[in-house]
Amino acid sequence: MIYKISDYFKKSFYCLIYDDYDPENTNEIEIKLKVLEDEYFRILNIIKKNSINKRNVNQSDTYYTLIDKKMNQEWLRIRNEDGKYIFNYKKKIDNSYYEKYDVLIDNVNNLNIILNALGVKSIGTINKNRSIYIYKDKYEFSFDIIEDIGMFIEIE
Repeated sequence: MIYKISDYFKKSFYCLIYDDYDPENTNEIEIKLKVLEDEYFRILNIIKKNSINKRNVNQSDTYYTLIDKKMNQEWLRIRNEDGKYIFNYKKKIDNSYYEKYDVLIDNVNNLNIILNALGVKSIGTINKNRSIYIYKDKYEFSFDIIEDIGMFIEIE
């Protein structure tokens, strides 16, 4: 897997293994993998032993259509993270880069009224339990159990 990741990001295998990175590079790289249950818990146990637990959260993500936009290129989302609402717009630039904008929302009901008035409709909600760990003070590992979909590991 490391070889595939290093090839994809045009970084040497040794750069990834030995933690050699450029501190001037502020691009965030996010990798999300769907895994089977035994692999999920095997990796979770390794990360738990060598990391700091940042937090455990319940998230509910509601996704919305965008008028006259290509599916899978741009989307809107409202995330409910333990009662805190975040409105998000994300746009795919290419296969390895997304622009992302977040706004904290203090009244989600009013936001939904505005979205409805603009013709923006909900297309679905995803519920998940997420455990977040910080590895080597720079990598964030998120372990997601997503209702009706499966188990995922996300690395940033």
